[in-house]
Formats: sequence, structure tokens, C-alpha cells
Amino acid sequence: MEQSKDLIKLLNLIERPAFYVENGMIRFVNTRAKSLFLEENQQIQPLLSTGQAEYLSVPHGFLSLKLKIHDKLWEAGVTPMETGDIFTLTETAVSPELQAMALVAQHLRGSVSSMLTAAEALLPSGMIQENPKAKEQAAQISRGLHQLLRNIGNMADAGKYQSQEFFPKETLDIDGFILEIMEKTRHFLEAANIRQEYQGLSAPLYCQVHRELLERGIYNLISNSAKFTPAGETIRASLTRQGTRLHFTLENPASSQALPNPAQAFSCYLRRPSIEDGKQGIGLGMVLVRAAASAHGGALLLDYTPQGNLRATLTMEIDQSTSQVRSPMLRVDYSGERDHGLIELSDILPPSCY
Repeated sequence: MEQSKDLIKLLNLIERPAFYVENGMIRFVNTRAKSLFLEENQQIQPLLSTGQAEYLSVPHGFLSLKLKIHDKLWEAGVTPMETGDIFTLTETAVSPELQAMALVAQHLRGSVSSMLTAAEALLPSGMIQENPKAKEQAAQISRGLHQLLRNIGNMADAGKYQSQEFFPKETLDIDGFILEIMEKTRHFLEAANIRQEYQGLSAPLYCQVHRELLERGIYNLISNSAKFTPAGETIRASLTRQGTRLHFTLENPASSQALPNPAQAFSCYLRRPSIEDGKQGIGLGMVLVRAAASAHGGALLLDYTPQGNLRATLTMEIDQSTSQVRSPMLRVDYSGERDHGLIELSDILPPSCY
């Protein structure tokens, strides 16, 4: 009885809709969740829009998935407790904060792109290449502009991808697609004195994929992992198939300070400005990772291995539907046709890469 009262008090301290699930049944709801007509003794499984398999099979760790409540989608964070799980809900509609960031990004993109174009034209000039000091400074400028371009891209697209419900996809060999990304990141990480090991599938697998979002999701996972990986250590990644689902897993040695509170991983952009250690970005990368999982009918799990390594698992549903007729897709590259790896990994790469 006392435990029940404590749980109800805890739920009511949460400033978002939240409820407690035990043995697949909603046991307690806070006031905000009641306003969504969620009730006690209600089954959780029919509400799961994504992550059904992951919720049933994952025994620990923070899980991000989607719920559908009265035809409205909600982002849900699932935090495991001793005897059950706490669900906290966030609207998928674009928040005022993300909308403001998108507007700022729209006005910054043109200026930064023109500066980067000018820098790319100046860097090969003999005056710079023949002067080691000038070459080093030019590389610093180029890297800084790539970092700005990455932040602007995340600011522009985080809200769009969080609220988007339909994602146009194309048929790709997902094993080859991810292998290509991992080969490129392995090369780049070597320049940052970090090793990478990757194990893919044993055969090609063609399915429906949102190319840009999945690529950006993987890059953001790698960038976050590398920030907290000591020099000389190894990031291990794998793509495995489990029935009708794929699991992309990234594991790296890191202290518990790398992810002190997984439940806040998707709302870091709401924190107050303060003096930080330089490893924390704006906080939008994980929003894109979560969107990549959701767009592919999956979920995102954040946890620590028994060895103390930080692990992120992005799951995807294998969609091999071919009933739709599509015309060739007209793509507008979000980076202006620049190297995606140099942009997405700009926070961890040395200036010599630029």
C-alpha cells in the first residue's frame, strides 16, 4: 500500500502524462494522463504503435517507442522500475522550441553555406598549402563551419522528423547501405585515434528504407559514442536479424556519466545554458535517432552492458512490401552535396580531416 502511494506521488511529480505499468497492465496514472482518458487496469499492448516486440523482450534499459491513444501518436519513454515500468509521454507535434530552432536554422543556413563555399575555394590555394601555419588555421575554420552546418541541419529537421507520420521509402540492400556508412566512419574514426569493429549480415537484404533519416540516425549514434570513448579504445557495432526485425547495436566503453539519466536523452535541448565539458551538443542528435527508429517501425533502447559499456540498439521492422507504385524520387541533399561523414562527425574529427 505504501509503495502504491509513493508511485502515485512520483507520477504526479512528472510534468507530462505518465503512468505505471505492471505485468502488461496500467496500474496507476497521473493527472495529465487521465486527461487523455487513460485508465487504470487497461492493457498496454493495444496502445503500442511501435516497439511491441522490444517492450516484451527487453528486460532492462531505457526504451523509446510510440503509443497511439485515441488515434493520436505520442512519443513514449519507458523507464524500468523494480516491479514494473514508468511510461512518460511527449506529443509528436512540433514543439514551440523545435519550431523556433527550425526558423533560426532557416536564416543561418544561407550564410554558413556561402562561408563554407568560400573556405573550400581558398583552402587549395598555394598561398595556404605552402604555409603550414595558414593551412592549419584554414583547416580549423573549415571544421568549425562543418560543425555549424551539422547543428543547423539538426535544428532544421528535428521537429519535422519528430512530427512526421509518413516517410517515403525506397528499396535498398540495407546490409550494404549500412556497411558503406560503417566503412566510412571506420576510416574517419582512425584519424581520431578510435577503433571501430562492425559485423553485418551474412547476405544482402532488400527492404524499404528512408535513406536520409537512417543514415543521419546512425551517424548521430556514432558521433555520440565517439565523444565519450577514450582515445585508443574500440566502438563495436553490429547489424543482426531477429525474425522480422533488424537490430543495429552500437557499444562503446564509457563511464556512467556519459548517460547519467537516459530518460532525459531526448530532451537535452530544453536544458538551461550553463558551463559544460564540451562533449554535450545542442541535444538534437538523439531526437533524430529516435525518429529513425520510429520511421522504420522500431524502437530505441539505451542501456549499459554487464561490463559497463554504454549500448544503444536501434531496431527496425523489415518492410519488403512491393505493392506501391512509385516514380523516381527527386532528392534534395540536406548537406548541399557535401560529404555527409565530414559534417556528421565534425564534433569528433581532428582539423587535419578538413
